[in-house]
Amino acid sequence: MPQILWLASFPKSGNTWVRIFLHNYLWGLSEPQDINDLGLVSGDSDLRWWRSLTDTPTQLKSADVLRLRPQVQAMLAASDQGDIIAKTHFPVYDSKNKMMFDFAVGAGAIYILRNPLDVCLSLARFWDSSLDRTIAFMAADDFHGNDKEDGVWEFYGNWSRHVESWTKTGECGILALRYEDLLQDPLANFGRLAGFLDGRNPDPTRLENAVNFSSFDRLKRAEDAAGFKGQGAEGRPFFRKGQAGEGAKVLTKTQIDRVVRDHGEVMQKFGYLP
Repeated sequence: MPQILWLASFPKSGNTWVRIFLHNYLWGLSEPQDINDLGLVSGDSDLRWWRSLTDTPTQLKSADVLRLRPQVQAMLAASDQGDIIAKTHFPVYDSKNKMMFDFAVGAGAIYILRNPLDVCLSLARFWDSSLDRTIAFMAADDFHGNDKEDGVWEFYGNWSRHVESWTKTGECGILALRYEDLLQDPLANFGRLAGFLDGRNPDPTRLENAVNFSSFDRLKRAEDAAGFKGQGAEGRPFFRKGQAGEGAKVLTKTQIDRVVRDHGEVMQKFGYLP
């Protein structure tokens, strides 16, 4: 039976960037992938899976989404002749420690994590929310996504629990990659990702092309020219700078101290504290 390879992350941590790399790499493209055509990597909140279960998927309550998720995951696993890559922003467990994934149909997972100071800044700008409010969201056990027209309700939980739920789980093989490492040395770290997919060393030319086609400068130019389906509130751009460390420069000391108080243990574990 085909299985699901999960591409997981907390929101605004690099999931879409990695999806675009995977399209360019797996298809061995000689020209950049259209950023508005990312069908190779599906999502567990995409409406096309939910419409077979209900006529009004965007109106589903949280309890209904959680109840129906196993059926959606079964459809994902059965939707292709081979294994399927599926993105998710859900943690492994909900706020009551209930499992939200059927790892019987899971081939493993790629988990992307990012400094929560930068996640906070990116989320606030994307959702047109204040930094203080976003910091509070990221520390809330019941944090969930805004209503949207292209997907069902999503649950995130707080940042620390999200990271630990994926990086500590023993349910399946996990490759955890830091957003910052992908930025600093993309060939080495996207190469790790490519090797994780099939257990072999990636073809250097194919890898280099995929990395170049997925650069933030190129993605921003593509969004400026044709728009992007994933734009934020009031048409805010999705691809901004693709930088690391901006949150520490923009957030106040009080705001930084609160993020560290909320998430310091996990930040320390992954090298986000001095």
